Amino acid sequence: MELNKVQESKVLKYLSVVLGIAALLILLSRFLSSPPPKAKMPILTEKSGIKEVDFNFLKGPLIKDFILFEKVQQPEEMGRTNPFSPVSAKAKSGGKSSGEQEKK
Repeated sequence: MELNKVQESKVLKYLSVVLGIAALLILLSRFLSSPPPKAKMPILTEKSGIKEVDFNFLKGPLIKDFILFEKVQQPEEMGRTNPFSPVSAKAKSGGKSSGEQEKK
């Protein structure tokens, strides 16, 4: 029974090597046998040249129904100019001095 396992593992090893080599040869033959496709250039004829664009389609009802957006406004500045600077006493009390807070 152990002899069968050893023989089976040898057969699987050789079979995998043979299949790997066959796959490699098939891939190489596909890529190396055919030349790369050539880029096709358009054939210029006497008819080709400068084309005129008809801008009348811009006057159609579908184009006029487009929504024109207003200019986006910049958001208001919020917060401190330097958020890493130390917080002063006025900023801690909400902009009021300590004397003003005691009067209320």
